Amino acid sequence: MPPNVYENVRSVLQRISAASAMSPGRQGVSLVAVSKSKPAAAIREAYRAGQRVFGENYINEMRNKQDMLRDLDDLEWHFIGHLQMNKCKKLVRCPRLSCVQSVDSIRVANKLQQACHYWPPLSKAILDVFIQVKTSEENTKSGCTIENLLPLAWNIVRMCPRLRLAGLMTIGEYGDDTCFDRLAACRSEVANSLGMAEDELHLSMGMSDDFETAIRYGATTVRVGTTIFGPRHEIYRPSSDEPDDGATAANDESDENDDHDDDKSNEDDDPKNKADM
Repeated sequence: MPPNVYENVRSVLQRISAASAMSPGRQGVSLVAVSKSKPAAAIREAYRAGQRVFGENYINEMRNKQDMLRDLDDLEWHFIGHLQMNKCKKLVRCPRLSCVQSVDSIRVANKLQQACHYWPPLSKAILDVFIQVKTSEENTKSGCTIENLLPLAWNIVRMCPRLRLAGLMTIGEYGDDTCFDRLAACRSEVANSLGMAEDELHLSMGMSDDFETAIRYGATTVRVGTTIFGPRHEIYRPSSDEPDDGATAANDESDENDDHDDDKSNEDDDPKNKADM
């Protein structure tokens, strides 16, 4: 039986509200509905239930859905997949991209900053970014190491005026709640170093299986996919020759030439982009 996306969104929002009420100071938790591999029709159904923020792992898939859903002009899109440097320019061209949750290095942050000249008219003047922090020892999980967190945070604040450090994100190890505790401690360290209040930095953590637990540990943003849209029996796999406008293709090729020391593999073949969120 296909999932009832409308009812699932309402149920998740109620569970978020209940978990927040049981955790003092956890009010205002936001939901990112992770719609990777799901059709635009499912996003429309979630929209009908009141959901406005959606997360995607693959750039081509996000761009295609934005095109199909252009009539929903108050949608917000978060990129949550592993981001290669030579894909930054292509990513920022996506209309209504409001946040990149997976910045994990100074080089990626700087590349996003450089790419600001290519932002389309519908984009915000300032792009929100989260630093993705590696809080587990799993090789399949990407992220900035805790040791490199402060230099990256300072670089974004000092050297990237078109980026706003909005928070920290992690993909915790399944069943290991200490990953949430580590990210909360990281936020305290970053806020103290930058002279910010802790509540100025969001914590994006928790997915379908553990978002209520994450809220108890301080999550202000949760990323829920399967519980809303159902299991991903078929993962979206755009072909390498997926149609793009000529200017985009030319600029992407230029990016790859500039970043000759980067991984040239297609983003959709990257194992770090396969974490179920």
